[in-house]
Amino acid sequence: MGRVNRGVRLALGAGVFAIVGASVGVAGSALAASGHSQTRAVHNVPATPAAFAKETLEATYIEHGDSSTAEAAGFFPIDPSHSIKCGAKAGKTCTIEINASVEGGDTTTASNQVALPWEIDGTFVGLGGPYIGETAADGSFSEFTYSDFQQGVTPGTHTVQVFGYSTNGLTLAYWSITYQVFQP
Repeated sequence: MGRVNRGVRLALGAGVFAIVGASVGVAGSALAASGHSQTRAVHNVPATPAAFAKETLEATYIEHGDSSTAEAAGFFPIDPSHSIKCGAKAGKTCTIEINASVEGGDTTTASNQVALPWEIDGTFVGLGGPYIGETAADGSFSEFTYSDFQQGVTPGTHTVQVFGYSTNGLTLAYWSITYQVFQP
């Protein structure tokens, strides 16, 4: 069964301003499988960055939607995959940061843990999506927010996407995701 997200995408920075309608259809995938696998680990904590450096914002991409979709336990996409660009010069890299806010609930299962892992070019990055909370056992909706970043992204165009993970399934409601690209 497919799913359609309706959202608005804004691209800001370097004189670019665009509004693009977005939709995605999902018809069963390996992401729907429950549990953790080596390639889709939810708890993959990278080493602490060696230095704290000033970086300049290159671009901001903003997207939101309200899918009101019941999601099974395991991984599920929040937003459609997007192409973003690291405009760093040869020998330099970018940092990509996400700020995600997701409303989920409509479940009466206690201890239903939630994570928001994200990918760059098909690989989970940043902290790998640690558990950030649990849905309310009374069936009400909860707001889950998560910020993360990945340094050392090479110049060029990259695909990014945020996923949800729930141990027992949930109803995904309103969501908002901001991707930002920085250069040193």
